Amino acid sequence: NEKYRFSILYPMIEQLKPEVLICTPSYLKMFHMCLRQDGRMFSFKMIYCAGESMHEEDRKIFSSAFRSKISAWYGTREIGPIAVECVAEKYHLLPWSNYLEIVNSDGVTLSEGEEGDVVITSFDNYAMPFIRYKIGDRGIILPDSCNCGSGIPVLKFSGRTPIIVKNPSGNAFAVTQLESAIAAKFAVAILQFQLIEEKPGKYIFRFVPSGQYVSGFNTPLLKMLYEIAGNGSKVT
Repeated sequence: NEKYRFSILYPMIEQLKPEVLICTPSYLKMFHMCLRQDGRMFSFKMIYCAGESMHEEDRKIFSSAFRSKISAWYGTREIGPIAVECVAEKYHLLPWSNYLEIVNSDGVTLSEGEEGDVVITSFDNYAMPFIRYKIGDRGIILPDSCNCGSGIPVLKFSGRTPIIVKNPSGNAFAVTQLESAIAAKFAVAILQFQLIEEKPGKYIFRFVPSGQYVSGFNTPLLKMLYEIAGNGSKVT
């Protein structure tokens, strides 16, 4: 909301002069885009990102734009912190807090260097224990030691376990593919969206437009949705 940014958000930042910014990479990208659009920019001593993986290219862009160090940690609302980033920008596990395994589709623990699903056993929650809890992420425990000097194992992310949508013609797409396309092309124009599968091959796309959304977006948005859903699909 442009009025909110200029009347409340930017004056608040200028008055409080925060040194640390904590957010997700997606929100940081949206914030950066709004600042560029508005001809404004702020600097921070440190930006902590969590909740999503961050691409190396985005890290460089944010670090330069905000003149800030970028650090990240990995965790969930249920478990809390699972891995933290070191000075070498690698994610080290927290073996005193939880036990992380990489497993295959049958739940069998894989060796170091093999990619699979991330499952967590937490040591801290006595009221509701999480034992081999599958959190929906994929990753690899690297076999090599980190050059930061720590001997604690390093976790490398492979992304989310994809939710695959199939239609009768044999086409299939991952929900993350749709999320990434919206973030890349319509991040400022669309505030929220929802994809409903009425039946295989027939979808309803609902969204909440921002003040930046104009009718000219309808055509490229629908074209993108059809490209993702595949031939023979019906998108409303």
